Amino acid sequence: SRTMYSLDSSPSSSVRSRWTALAGAGDKSAMPQAAPRWAESRARPSVTLSVSAGVPAEPSPSAARVAAAERDGALIERARAGDATAFDTLVRTYMEQAFRVAYRVVGHREDAEDLVQEAFLAAYQYLDSFEVGRLFGPWLMRIVVNRGANLRRSRARRSTEPETEGVSEAPSALE
Repeated sequence: SRTMYSLDSSPSSSVRSRWTALAGAGDKSAMPQAAPRWAESRARPSVTLSVSAGVPAEPSPSAARVAAAERDGALIERARAGDATAFDTLVRTYMEQAFRVAYRVVGHREDAEDLVQEAFLAAYQYLDSFEVGRLFGPWLMRIVVNRGANLRRSRARRSTEPETEGVSEAPSALE
């Protein structure tokens, strides 16, 4: 016998609904053992879902975040136009945060300083790809993290490659 499931609304509550197993023409012997326990409405938990069409899917950005995005956008536009002081302002604004992220990625102060310098250089080179209206910080931090991961991978590769520099080409006495 084939068991089918259907949604059966309870006449006592329009909000509550229940699944009942139907087998053939009302054959109750085909129902699973747990079904009688759920047949009583007071033993079954009720769930109510509410969806509001007026609520945005994402929370609206804070006033400080909007102001920072506008500030960053204006500085980016000026830097694109050739204003070196505008990019210098971005560097001073995000230098400490970029260093903290870089240090977490590479683990050494000198490497973190080099990484931050490379990240700001790359950000300057790719200013045209930056989407004005967004914050500069997260974009820059992504550059820092990606370049730091590349640095770690290259170092891991170098440490696993055999040393060939300084090794004599003469046959070994052990061979």
